[in-house]
Amino acid sequence: MIKEILDQPRALTRSYEAERAHALEFKTFARRRNFRLILLVARGTSDNAALFGRYLLELTTGIPVSLCAPSIHTLYHAKLDLRDALVVGISQSGEATDVNVVLKAARRQRAFTVGITNEAKSSMAGLADEVFLVRAGTQRSVAATKTYTGQLLMLYLLAAALALASIFALRRNWRGAVALVWVANTWGFLDLLNGVRGVLQLNVPGFNLATLWYIYTFYAPLVLLSHLMIFAVLIKSRSWKK
Repeated sequence: MIKEILDQPRALTRSYEAERAHALEFKTFARRRNFRLILLVARGTSDNAALFGRYLLELTTGIPVSLCAPSIHTLYHAKLDLRDALVVGISQSGEATDVNVVLKAARRQRAFTVGITNEAKSSMAGLADEVFLVRAGTQRSVAATKTYTGQLLMLYLLAAALALASIFALRRNWRGAVALVWVANTWGFLDLLNGVRGVLQLNVPGFNLATLWYIYTFYAPLVLLSHLMIFAVLIKSRSWKK
């Protein structure tokens, strides 16, 4: 398990380099489809990744996101209207039966489906319309480590693609686009400040973080600067009057 924890930076780099071009292609596709709802379906550890993805996707895209209850499909066989919906299945092995049942049902109900998995030859990879592949290598530990963080990375790439598609809506002067930017940026800024507070309370600088130091020395300051720049543009343009 320790070995797999230490392997996470390499696994994430491998996954990012392999899938970033795919994410840009998906951005173009998502802009044409104009998804109105995102549905996330997962089990176990992957369900925790889905919960993270819900916050991430709603904040970055402005599209409502819901966590799926698989029993709606597997037990009650409900027929949902999923036109204009993006259904994302998340499974480390790609063999989670109920997750795959939901993906199959979603395709019948006219949704577009995406699979996030670590196994290229899995059932999920074969049935989803698009697959974002986590290239974490073999996960031997029962407690998921690098496959879990790999799933988070794929959700980041998916969010980035959909967010770029949302920018298109902003440029087209969509009625609620500016208000959405205010809400998303304010929420993200406060969430970042809350994270900084937690780091200081836990005395994280005293931990042995190895390569994860880049989060605190580079990534977090860059995100803070991005939020402040967005606020500056909104205020300078007097966007509240538009």
